[in-house]
Amino acid sequence: MKKLTKKQIAKLINDPKRIDAIANEPHMVKWEKANPWFGYDKKLTRKAIKIAAELDKKGINGKTNKYWDMVDKKLGKNKKKI
Repeated sequence: MKKLTKKQIAKLINDPKRIDAIANEPHMVKWEKANPWFGYDKKLTRKAIKIAAELDKKGINGKTNKYWDMVDKKLGKNKKKI
């Protein structure tokens, strides 16, 4: 399975300007390493992005472990290992 490019992920996020800020955020990098399916499984990647967008709308700080723990929790049983 081929990993999605930054451009493809930006398209899923629907905000190309946010992709660089997100991609370089240390908590996101740590979370992505713990979730190796991210960027490979398009459906699950889209779901994770949707959850993150919902948390953003609620004003939850994306630069915290709590935020990414909440993404994991909401993904729940849908998460997988590759």
